Amino acid sequence: MCIQQRLGIAELVEEADATWSQWTAPESVVARFRSVSEVEDWRERASHEEIEEFFQGLGRLTASEDRHRAAAVMVQLLVPGIEALTARRCRGDAARAEVESVVAGYVWTTILAYPWDAPTDAWIPAALLRTVGRAVDREFGWGDRGEGAWRSRTYMGSDTLDRMVTRYHSDQPVQASTVYWWAISHELLGAADLDLLLQLAVIAGEEGVSTRSKAGLTSRIACGQVAADRGLTVNQVQYRARQALGTLRAHTTTVSP
Repeated sequence: MCIQQRLGIAELVEEADATWSQWTAPESVVARFRSVSEVEDWRERASHEEIEEFFQGLGRLTASEDRHRAAAVMVQLLVPGIEALTARRCRGDAARAEVESVVAGYVWTTILAYPWDAPTDAWIPAALLRTVGRAVDREFGWGDRGEGAWRSRTYMGSDTLDRMVTRYHSDQPVQASTVYWWAISHELLGAADLDLLLQLAVIAGEEGVSTRSKAGLTSRIACGQVAADRGLTVNQVQYRARQALGTLRAHTTTVSP
Protein backbone atom coordinates (compact mmCIF):
# COMPACT_ATOMS: atom_id res chain seq x y z
CA MET A 1 0.00 0.00 0.00
CA CYS A 2 1.43 3.42 -0.99
CA ILE A 3 1.17 6.65 0.98
CA GLN A 4 -1.62 7.93 -1.29
CA GLN A 5 -3.77 4.94 -0.38
CA ARG A 6 -3.07 5.40 3.32
CA LEU A 7 -4.11 9.04 3.08
CA GLY A 8 -7.56 7.78 2.06
CA ILE A 9 -8.46 10.73 -0.14
CA ALA A 10 -9.59 9.11 -3.39
CA GLU A 11 -13.33 9.04 -2.65
CA LEU A 12 -13.29 12.38 -0.86
CA VAL A 13 -11.56 14.07 -3.81
CA GLU A 14 -14.14 12.60 -6.20
CA GLU A 15 -16.89 13.90 -3.93
CA ALA A 16 -15.20 17.30 -3.74
CA ASP A 17 -15.01 17.48 -7.54
CA ALA A 18 -18.67 16.51 -7.93
CA THR A 19 -19.87 19.20 -5.51
CA TRP A 20 -17.15 21.80 -6.09
CA SER A 21 -19.41 24.81 -6.73
CA GLN A 22 -21.35 24.15 -3.52
CA TRP A 23 -18.68 23.78 -0.85
CA THR A 24 -16.24 26.31 -2.35
CA ALA A 25 -18.81 29.14 -2.66
CA PRO A 26 -17.61 31.07 0.45
CA GLU A 27 -14.09 31.44 -0.99
CA SER A 28 -13.92 32.98 -4.47
CA VAL A 29 -10.22 32.13 -4.91
CA VAL A 30 -11.21 28.45 -4.72
CA ALA A 31 -14.69 28.66 -6.28
CA ARG A 32 -13.33 29.97 -9.59
CA PHE A 33 -12.04 26.47 -10.36
CA ARG A 34 -14.11 23.37 -11.12
CA SER A 35 -11.96 20.49 -9.91
CA VAL A 36 -8.70 19.47 -8.27
CA SER A 37 -7.14 18.65 -11.63
CA GLU A 38 -7.94 22.16 -12.85
CA VAL A 39 -6.18 23.60 -9.80
CA GLU A 40 -3.17 21.37 -10.43
CA ASP A 41 -2.95 22.57 -14.04
CA TRP A 42 -3.28 26.21 -12.94
CA ARG A 43 -0.58 25.82 -10.30
CA GLU A 44 1.97 25.01 -13.01
CA ARG A 45 1.86 28.62 -14.21
CA ALA A 46 0.60 30.49 -11.12
CA SER A 47 2.77 32.87 -9.14
CA HIS A 48 3.95 32.28 -5.59
CA GLU A 49 1.50 34.89 -4.29
CA GLU A 50 -1.45 33.40 -6.18
CA ILE A 51 -0.75 29.92 -4.85
CA GLU A 52 -0.41 31.26 -1.31
CA GLU A 53 -3.74 33.09 -1.62
CA PHE A 54 -5.40 29.92 -2.90
CA PHE A 55 -4.08 27.82 0.00
CA GLN A 56 -5.29 30.42 2.49
CA GLY A 57 -8.79 30.33 1.02
CA LEU A 58 -8.84 26.54 0.86
CA GLY A 59 -7.55 26.41 4.41
CA ARG A 60 -10.37 28.59 5.70
CA LEU A 61 -12.81 26.12 4.17
CA THR A 62 -11.42 23.40 6.44
CA ALA A 63 -13.27 25.16 9.26
CA SER A 64 -16.62 24.84 7.45
CA GLU A 65 -19.14 22.00 7.43
CA ASP A 66 -17.38 20.64 4.35
CA ARG A 67 -14.00 20.58 6.08
CA HIS A 68 -13.16 17.04 4.98
CA ARG A 69 -13.67 17.85 1.30
CA ALA A 70 -11.47 20.93 1.61
CA ALA A 71 -8.85 19.02 3.57
CA ALA A 72 -8.87 16.17 1.04
CA VAL A 73 -8.25 18.62 -1.80
CA MET A 74 -5.37 20.16 0.13
CA VAL A 75 -3.89 16.74 0.82
CA GLN A 76 -4.11 15.92 -2.89
CA LEU A 77 -2.22 19.11 -3.75
CA LEU A 78 0.47 18.23 -1.20
CA VAL A 79 0.92 14.62 -2.34
CA PRO A 80 4.29 15.20 -4.10
CA GLY A 81 5.73 16.73 -0.94
CA ILE A 82 4.15 14.07 1.27
CA GLU A 83 5.66 11.31 -0.86
CA ALA A 84 9.11 12.91 -0.67
CA LEU A 85 8.79 13.44 3.08
CA THR A 86 7.78 9.80 3.55
CA ALA A 87 10.52 8.42 1.32
CA ARG A 88 13.20 10.24 3.31
CA ARG A 89 11.93 8.61 6.49
CA CYS A 90 11.68 5.07 5.14
CA ARG A 91 15.42 4.50 5.05
CA GLY A 92 15.87 3.58 8.69
CA ASP A 93 14.82 0.71 10.90
CA ALA A 94 11.11 1.58 10.99
CA ALA A 95 8.80 -0.44 8.74
CA ARG A 96 7.63 1.48 5.69
CA ALA A 97 3.98 0.65 6.36
CA GLU A 98 4.26 2.05 9.87
CA VAL A 99 5.93 5.25 8.68
CA GLU A 100 3.29 5.74 5.98
CA SER A 101 0.46 5.31 8.49
CA VAL A 102 1.97 7.81 10.92
CA VAL A 103 2.64 10.33 8.15
CA ALA A 104 -0.93 10.00 6.84
CA GLY A 105 -2.37 10.60 10.29
CA TYR A 106 -0.30 13.70 10.93
CA VAL A 107 -1.07 15.15 7.50
CA TRP A 108 -4.78 15.24 8.33
CA THR A 109 -4.40 16.55 11.88
CA THR A 110 -1.89 19.21 10.81
CA ILE A 111 -4.18 20.60 8.11
CA LEU A 112 -7.25 20.64 10.34
CA ALA A 113 -5.35 22.20 13.27
CA TYR A 114 -3.52 24.87 11.24
CA PRO A 115 -4.33 28.50 12.23
CA TRP A 116 -6.02 29.41 8.95
CA ASP A 117 -7.55 32.61 10.34
CA ALA A 118 -4.09 33.89 11.23
CA PRO A 119 -1.54 31.91 9.18
CA THR A 120 2.16 32.39 9.82
CA ASP A 121 4.42 34.25 7.41
CA ALA A 122 5.88 30.95 6.21
CA TRP A 123 5.07 29.50 2.78
CA ILE A 124 1.95 27.46 3.65
CA PRO A 125 2.69 24.18 1.79
CA ALA A 126 6.19 24.12 3.27
CA ALA A 127 4.93 25.03 6.75
CA LEU A 128 2.42 22.16 6.68
CA LEU A 129 4.97 19.62 5.48
CA ARG A 130 7.57 20.83 7.96
CA THR A 131 5.09 20.43 10.83
CA VAL A 132 4.21 16.92 9.66
CA GLY A 133 7.88 15.99 9.32
CA ARG A 134 8.71 17.17 12.82
CA ALA A 135 5.72 15.36 14.30
CA VAL A 136 6.73 12.11 12.59
CA ASP A 137 10.33 12.51 13.76
CA ARG A 138 9.14 12.94 17.34
CA GLU A 139 6.85 9.91 17.00
CA PHE A 140 9.78 7.67 16.05
CA GLY A 141 12.29 9.30 18.36
CA TRP A 142 14.16 11.04 15.58
CA GLY A 143 14.31 14.32 17.47
CA ASP A 144 17.52 15.57 15.90
CA ARG A 145 16.58 14.50 12.41
CA GLY A 146 14.84 17.51 10.92
CA GLU A 147 15.01 18.92 7.45
CA GLY A 148 18.57 20.16 7.02
CA ALA A 149 17.54 23.05 4.81
CA TRP A 150 15.14 24.40 7.41
CA ARG A 151 17.65 24.10 10.27
CA SER A 152 20.33 25.94 8.35
CA ARG A 153 18.49 29.22 7.85
CA THR A 154 19.86 32.37 9.39
CA TYR A 155 17.89 35.48 10.29
CA MET A 156 19.56 38.86 10.81
CA GLY A 157 18.09 41.99 12.31
CA SER A 158 18.11 45.46 10.78
CA ASP A 159 20.96 46.53 13.06
CA THR A 160 23.16 43.87 11.49
CA LEU A 161 22.14 44.82 7.97
CA ASP A 162 22.95 48.45 8.71
CA ARG A 163 26.55 47.45 9.35
CA MET A 164 26.91 45.56 6.07
CA VAL A 165 29.70 46.73 3.80
CA THR A 166 28.23 48.11 0.59
CA ARG A 167 31.38 48.41 -1.53
CA TYR A 168 33.83 45.62 -2.33
CA HIS A 169 37.35 45.67 -3.72
CA SER A 170 38.37 43.41 -6.57
CA ASP A 171 41.24 41.93 -4.55
CA GLN A 172 38.93 40.77 -1.75
CA PRO A 173 36.96 37.52 -2.10
CA VAL A 174 33.25 37.96 -1.54
CA GLN A 175 31.36 35.10 0.10
CA ALA A 176 27.92 34.24 -1.30
CA SER A 177 26.31 34.98 2.07
CA THR A 178 27.83 38.47 2.03
CA VAL A 179 26.34 39.11 -1.39
CA TYR A 180 22.92 37.88 -0.21
CA TRP A 181 22.82 40.20 2.78
CA TRP A 182 24.10 43.10 0.70
CA ALA A 183 21.28 42.50 -1.77
CA ILE A 184 18.65 42.47 0.98
CA SER A 185 20.00 45.61 2.64
CA HIS A 186 19.67 47.42 -0.70
CA GLU A 187 16.21 45.95 -1.36
CA LEU A 188 17.47 44.15 -4.45
CA LEU A 189 16.43 40.73 -3.18
CA GLY A 190 13.38 39.87 -1.10
CA ALA A 191 13.60 37.77 2.05
CA ALA A 192 11.54 35.02 0.39
CA ASP A 193 14.02 34.79 -2.49
CA LEU A 194 16.94 34.72 -0.08
CA ASP A 195 15.20 31.95 1.84
CA LEU A 196 14.84 29.96 -1.38
CA LEU A 197 18.50 30.40 -2.35
CA LEU A 198 19.71 29.36 1.09
CA GLN A 199 17.53 26.26 1.06
CA LEU A 200 18.77 25.32 -2.40
CA ALA A 201 22.37 25.91 -1.34
CA VAL A 202 22.04 23.56 1.64
CA ILE A 203 20.38 20.82 -0.41
CA ALA A 204 22.85 21.17 -3.27
CA GLY A 205 25.72 20.86 -0.82
CA GLU A 206 24.23 17.83 0.92
CA GLU A 207 23.52 16.10 -2.40
CA GLY A 208 26.93 16.90 -3.86
CA VAL A 209 25.64 19.01 -6.75
CA SER A 210 27.44 22.22 -5.93
CA THR A 211 29.81 22.08 -8.90
CA ARG A 212 29.26 24.39 -11.83
CA SER A 213 28.92 21.49 -14.26
CA LYS A 214 25.84 20.28 -12.41
CA ALA A 215 24.10 23.68 -12.31
CA GLY A 216 24.70 24.20 -8.59
CA LEU A 217 21.74 25.86 -6.87
CA THR A 218 19.48 25.43 -9.88
CA SER A 219 20.17 21.72 -10.40
CA ARG A 220 17.11 19.54 -10.96
CA ILE A 221 18.02 17.53 -7.85
CA ALA A 222 18.05 20.52 -5.50
CA CYS A 223 15.06 22.21 -7.13
CA GLY A 224 13.13 18.94 -7.07
CA GLN A 225 13.44 18.64 -3.30
CA VAL A 226 12.40 22.24 -2.74
CA ALA A 227 9.50 21.86 -5.17
CA ALA A 228 8.25 18.81 -3.27
CA ASP A 229 8.48 20.61 0.08
CA ARG A 230 6.72 23.72 -1.20
CA GLY A 231 4.06 22.11 -3.33
CA LEU A 232 5.49 23.60 -6.53
CA THR A 233 6.88 22.22 -9.77
CA VAL A 234 10.60 21.89 -10.45
CA ASN A 235 10.30 24.40 -13.29
CA GLN A 236 8.71 27.00 -11.00
CA VAL A 237 11.50 26.66 -8.44
CA GLN A 238 14.22 26.79 -11.10
CA TYR A 239 12.68 29.87 -12.70
CA ARG A 240 12.42 31.74 -9.41
CA ALA A 241 15.95 30.78 -8.34
CA ARG A 242 17.40 31.83 -11.69
CA GLN A 243 15.57 35.16 -11.50
CA ALA A 244 16.99 35.80 -8.02
CA LEU A 245 20.50 34.78 -9.07
CA GLY A 246 20.17 36.94 -12.17
CA THR A 247 19.35 39.93 -9.99
CA LEU A 248 22.41 39.27 -7.84
CA ARG A 249 24.64 38.80 -10.87
CA ALA A 250 23.42 41.98 -12.55
CA HIS A 251 24.06 44.16 -9.51
CA THR A 252 27.24 42.60 -8.13
CA THR A 253 29.01 42.81 -11.48
CA THR A 254 28.34 46.54 -11.65
CA VAL A 255 29.76 47.36 -8.22
CA SER A 256 32.84 49.51 -8.77
CA PRO A 257 36.10 48.62 -6.96
